[in-house]
Amino acid sequence: RTTSAPCLHLAPPDASASASSSATRR
Repeated sequence: RTTSAPCLHLAPPDASASASSSATRR
């Protein structure tokens, strides 16, 4: 997890992060 996302410690859970990333990317 940490290796995949370096800013995971200050980011929301995987589910929330994924949704946020998807929305932000779009």
